[in-house]
Amino acid sequence: MKNLLFLFLLFTIQIGFSQHFVRVGDSVFSEEKFNSVFKIIKEENYPKTVQFYVFESIKKNDSLIKNVIITSFDHNYKSKYEYYSLLNHPFPNFSFNDHKNVKYTNVFFLNKPTIVCLWKSKFFLPTRKEIKALNAINEEDQFNVVGFLMDDVNEKSFAKKPNFPIFKNTAQWLKSNLPGYHVPQYLIINSNGILSYLFLEFPNKKTVFRPMYRKHKEIFEKLIN
Repeated sequence: MKNLLFLFLLFTIQIGFSQHFVRVGDSVFSEEKFNSVFKIIKEENYPKTVQFYVFESIKKNDSLIKNVIITSFDHNYKSKYEYYSLLNHPFPNFSFNDHKNVKYTNVFFLNKPTIVCLWKSKFFLPTRKEIKALNAINEEDQFNVVGFLMDDVNEKSFAKKPNFPIFKNTAQWLKSNLPGYHVPQYLIINSNGILSYLFLEFPNKKTVFRPMYRKHKEIFEKLIN
C-alpha cells in the first residue's frame, strides 16, 4: 500500500476548477486526474487486481471531496477491504452480552457516536496506550466505545483494564455481517447507527490517512493524545 501511495504523491497537483476531488493520504486530485493516474497504477500492477475504496465523503462549500484508499491483491484472494461497501449503511443488527453479562443491542448506538474496536486475542490485543485513550473517550459524555473480540480471553490479558463493553466470541457474527473485515480495526458508528468511518490503523501522529469530517477528526485527535 505504501508503494501505491508513493506513486500518488508523485502525481500530486494543485486543486483546479473542478468541483469534485479525490484525496489519497495527504494528496488531493481533481476527479479527472485521479482517474487517469489510477489507470496507470492498475496497468503497472497487472496482473494483480487494483481497487480503490471511498471511506469518507464530505461536502466543502460547493465541492465534494472523497477520501479514498487504494489496494492491490492477487486474483486468488479477496481484498481485505471488501467490507468498505458497508460504509454509510446501518451497522448490522446484533445482540451480545458483555464481559459483565450485560446485554447490548444496536440501540446502544443511537444516542452518540460510537467507536467499535475489532480485536483478536492472539497478537492483536490493544496496547496499554491504546486502552488508556479509549477509556478516556468512553468516560466523556460525547462518545461510546465497544470492543468485538473474535475469540475468548481473560480480562487480565489486556495490558490495561477496559472500562467499556467487550463482546467475546464474535468471529462468526463478524464473518457473516462484516465480510472481508480484518483485525485490529476501528470503526465509527454515528449517532443514527450508521457506519460512517473506518480507521486503517490505530491513529498516531505519523498516520497518513486522516479523516476530514469534523466529528471524525475530533475522535482522531483524542485517540492520538
